[in-house]
Amino acid sequence: MTDIDISLNDNRSAFDKFCESMYAKYKKEKSRNREKDVLSYNEYRTQHKMFLRRKYREKKAAAFATNYLMGARGASAIPRYAEGGYTGAINIQTGPVMQQDNETYLTMGQFEEGMRELTESLSRGGRSYGSRQFQGVS
Repeated sequence: MTDIDISLNDNRSAFDKFCESMYAKYKKEKSRNREKDVLSYNEYRTQHKMFLRRKYREKKAAAFATNYLMGARGASAIPRYAEGGYTGAINIQTGPVMQQDNETYLTMGQFEEGMRELTESLSRGGRSYGSRQFQGVS
Protein backbone atom coordinates (compact mmCIF):
# COMPACT_ATOMS: atom_id res chain seq x y z
CA MET A 1 0.00 0.00 0.00
CA THR A 2 1.45 3.40 -0.94
CA ASP A 3 1.23 6.66 1.01
CA ILE A 4 -1.48 7.84 -1.38
CA ASP A 5 -3.57 4.71 -0.75
CA ILE A 6 -3.20 5.17 3.00
CA SER A 7 -4.26 8.81 2.86
CA LEU A 8 -7.32 7.93 0.79
CA ASN A 9 -8.42 5.40 3.41
CA ASP A 10 -7.83 7.83 6.28
CA ASN A 11 -11.27 8.78 7.61
CA ARG A 12 -10.06 10.91 10.50
CA SER A 13 -11.21 14.51 10.66
CA ALA A 14 -8.86 17.28 9.60
CA PHE A 15 -8.70 18.39 13.23
CA ASP A 16 -7.60 14.91 14.37
CA LYS A 17 -4.86 14.90 11.73
CA PHE A 18 -3.80 18.39 12.84
CA CYS A 19 -3.67 17.25 16.50
CA GLU A 20 -1.53 14.29 15.53
CA SER A 21 0.93 16.49 13.65
CA MET A 22 1.10 18.90 16.61
CA TYR A 23 1.73 15.96 18.97
CA ALA A 24 4.56 14.77 16.72
CA LYS A 25 6.11 18.27 16.92
CA TYR A 26 5.65 18.23 20.70
CA LYS A 27 7.43 14.86 21.00
CA LYS A 28 10.25 16.03 18.71
CA GLU A 29 10.76 19.16 20.80
CA LYS A 30 10.79 17.11 24.02
CA SER A 31 13.39 14.69 22.61
CA ARG A 32 15.53 17.54 21.27
CA ASN A 33 15.58 19.08 24.77
CA ARG A 34 16.18 15.62 26.31
CA GLU A 35 13.11 15.96 28.53
CA LYS A 36 11.73 12.79 30.08
CA ASP A 37 8.22 13.96 31.04
CA VAL A 38 6.47 13.32 27.70
CA LEU A 39 2.68 13.13 27.72
CA SER A 40 0.79 10.39 25.91
CA TYR A 41 -1.25 11.44 22.88
CA ASN A 42 -4.55 11.39 24.83
CA GLU A 43 -3.04 13.33 27.74
CA TYR A 44 -1.61 15.87 25.30
CA ARG A 45 -4.99 16.40 23.62
CA THR A 46 -6.77 16.72 26.95
CA GLN A 47 -4.32 19.16 28.52
CA HIS A 48 -3.84 21.29 25.41
CA LYS A 49 -7.40 21.21 24.06
CA MET A 50 -7.92 24.99 23.88
CA PHE A 51 -4.45 25.60 22.46
CA LEU A 52 -5.02 23.02 19.71
CA ARG A 53 -8.40 24.48 18.79
CA ARG A 54 -7.01 28.03 18.63
CA LYS A 55 -4.03 26.96 16.48
CA TYR A 56 -6.28 24.98 14.14
CA ARG A 57 -8.57 28.01 13.65
CA GLU A 58 -5.52 30.21 13.01
CA LYS A 59 -4.27 27.72 10.42
CA LYS A 60 -7.64 27.71 8.65
CA ALA A 61 -7.83 31.51 8.73
CA ALA A 62 -4.32 31.86 7.31
CA ALA A 63 -5.09 29.39 4.51
CA PHE A 64 -8.34 31.21 3.71
CA ALA A 65 -6.50 34.55 3.55
CA THR A 66 -3.85 33.06 1.26
CA ASN A 67 -6.49 31.61 -1.07
CA TYR A 68 -8.39 34.91 -1.09
CA LEU A 69 -5.27 36.90 -1.91
CA MET A 70 -4.53 34.48 -4.75
CA GLY A 71 -7.90 35.26 -6.33
CA ALA A 72 -10.25 32.65 -4.92
CA ARG A 73 -13.64 33.98 -3.87
CA GLY A 74 -16.59 32.56 -2.01
CA ALA A 75 -16.59 28.87 -1.13
CA SER A 76 -13.50 28.21 -3.24
CA ALA A 77 -11.40 30.27 -0.80
CA ILE A 78 -12.16 27.85 2.05
CA PRO A 79 -9.26 25.42 2.46
CA ARG A 80 -10.10 21.84 1.56
CA TYR A 81 -8.84 20.41 4.85
CA ALA A 82 -11.16 22.77 6.72
CA GLU A 83 -14.21 20.70 5.78
CA GLY A 84 -15.00 23.13 3.04
CA GLY A 85 -13.64 24.33 -0.18
CA TYR A 86 -14.74 24.18 -3.75
CA THR A 87 -12.53 23.11 -6.59
CA GLY A 88 -14.58 24.75 -9.33
CA ALA A 89 -14.99 23.62 -12.90
CA ILE A 90 -12.03 22.09 -14.72
CA ASN A 91 -11.85 22.25 -18.50
CA ILE A 92 -9.99 19.32 -20.04
CA GLN A 93 -9.23 19.31 -23.75
CA THR A 94 -8.92 15.75 -25.06
CA GLY A 95 -9.00 16.10 -28.81
CA PRO A 96 -11.59 14.36 -31.02
CA VAL A 97 -14.41 12.59 -29.22
CA MET A 98 -17.32 10.41 -30.32
CA GLN A 99 -20.89 11.69 -30.05
CA GLN A 100 -23.95 9.47 -30.07
CA ASP A 101 -27.49 10.43 -29.07
CA ASN A 102 -26.33 13.82 -27.78
CA GLU A 103 -23.83 12.09 -25.46
CA THR A 104 -20.08 12.69 -25.75
CA TYR A 105 -17.70 9.77 -25.32
CA LEU A 106 -13.93 9.53 -25.19
CA THR A 107 -11.50 6.72 -24.55
CA MET A 108 -9.67 6.30 -21.26
CA GLY A 109 -6.43 6.98 -23.09
CA GLN A 110 -7.76 10.33 -24.30
CA PHE A 111 -8.98 11.19 -20.83
CA GLU A 112 -5.68 10.22 -19.21
CA GLU A 113 -3.73 12.25 -21.78
CA GLY A 114 -5.96 15.27 -21.09
CA MET A 115 -5.43 14.90 -17.34
CA ARG A 116 -1.67 14.55 -17.84
CA GLU A 117 -1.58 17.72 -19.95
CA LEU A 118 -3.64 19.59 -17.36
CA THR A 119 -1.39 18.61 -14.46
CA GLU A 120 1.73 19.45 -16.45
CA SER A 121 0.39 22.87 -17.39
CA LEU A 122 -0.64 23.54 -13.78
CA SER A 123 2.79 22.58 -12.49
CA ARG A 124 4.48 24.80 -15.09
CA GLY A 125 2.14 27.72 -14.56
CA GLY A 126 1.66 29.84 -11.50
CA ARG A 127 -1.00 29.69 -8.84
CA SER A 128 -2.23 33.21 -9.49
CA TYR A 129 -5.82 33.89 -10.43
CA GLY A 130 -4.83 35.02 -13.93
CA SER A 131 -2.77 31.95 -14.75
CA ARG A 132 -5.51 29.61 -13.48
CA GLN A 133 -8.11 31.42 -15.61
CA PHE A 134 -5.81 31.24 -18.64
CA GLN A 135 -5.37 27.50 -18.11
CA GLY A 136 -9.13 26.97 -17.86
CA VAL A 137 -9.21 26.19 -14.14
CA SER A 138 -11.56 28.52 -12.29
